[in-house]
Amino acid sequence: MRKEAALFLSMALTVGMMSGCAGNGTAGTSGGSTVAQQMEEETAQSSNTSFDGTVVLGATAPLTGPNQLTGGYYVNGMNQAVNEINAAGGILGKELVLDVQDEGTDQSIAINATIKLIESGVPAIIGSYFSTNCMAVLPEIEKNRVPYFANGSNPDISASKNPYVWQIRVTDDFTGPIMADVALNELNMKNPAVLYTTASSTTIQKDNFVKAMEEKGNPVSENNIYGAPENESNFSSIINQILGSGVDGLVVMGVSEAWDVALAQQLQSAGCDIPLMGSSSFASAPFIEVAKDAANGWYTVADWSPNILGQDLDVPERAVTFEEDYEKLYDAKSAMQSAWGYDCVYLFKEACERAGTTEDREKINEAMGSTDLQGANNYYRIYEDSYHVMSTYIMLCETTGGEAVPVRIVNFR
Repeated sequence: MRKEAALFLSMALTVGMMSGCAGNGTAGTSGGSTVAQQMEEETAQSSNTSFDGTVVLGATAPLTGPNQLTGGYYVNGMNQAVNEINAAGGILGKELVLDVQDEGTDQSIAINATIKLIESGVPAIIGSYFSTNCMAVLPEIEKNRVPYFANGSNPDISASKNPYVWQIRVTDDFTGPIMADVALNELNMKNPAVLYTTASSTTIQKDNFVKAMEEKGNPVSENNIYGAPENESNFSSIINQILGSGVDGLVVMGVSEAWDVALAQQLQSAGCDIPLMGSSSFASAPFIEVAKDAANGWYTVADWSPNILGQDLDVPERAVTFEEDYEKLYDAKSAMQSAWGYDCVYLFKEACERAGTTEDREKINEAMGSTDLQGANNYYRIYEDSYHVMSTYIMLCETTGGEAVPVRIVNFR
């Protein structure tokens, strides 16, 4: 119930801010103030700050449809950062406001949401955490020259070499080899099966995993590689083949919590007792919450885990502070989407301050090239081994007792 309340708060705040960024700039409903207004009043009272105007940061998130749960987490993280920044004086003396547009579940909706933000004049956009949506809007981003924070993990996003796109997450060409190293050296998988969604990003992740296994002297047999579409819900045939093949582990590249939950629950029902390793989505709070006991026992190579608190783990203080404050604010643990959204807001703030402007898109974009920031989710800077991929490390987790517990930080740069 606490999580549901937190996400309701997020959605109410999002709608309030969206209304506040349109028309006459006010947000409200008849019969009382919105959650957004209440939080703005509390922020103003606590900071005693007199702002010199506003800066409106654009964002897209799935506020409706099957992904709205994770979309709520995403916006929660953004709002947390906005509140902190405004309490500390805003950006260059201006109050920071979010304009979050619904990207729904369709690429055309994501494109329209992005165009709406561009036309409204926002200086930058926090984009989708779905690679397909990021790829769909790239032409509009380049044509209109607006800085765009892409949270999809497909390396094709950075490979497009769009000068206005900054990829925040660890990309799938990095995570594939990391998963191979964990499978071999920590889970002792010498002959694993591989199951992946046939989406482009997870296909790339699978290809890089298989390539890395071969380079390490443990090639994966073609007979042990299985693909399933993103809308698959019945895995019984694939599971029977895997469990009857004599493999010593299963590595899964999933893309959505619904797909992951169906697979995990059916593996549990089939009595699967081989080691299991999944991609980042298998460590997400929505997956664990819905999959219940079927989530236990999974190892994951994940962008983020909220369970860093109380662990004997060398993590940045910024990450610890973020999680502590998130739990106080929303009375619930964060999700990886929360950390992504939070960091994107701070990346925007830092770029504006280096550029000396909250309005000039070109100067803000140029300033992004000098990024050197420790965020909650990652340490961000520009590296020469990729184009605008800014992350440095990832986290190995084991889900036990209904929590994705961090095992160690995996640095790949």
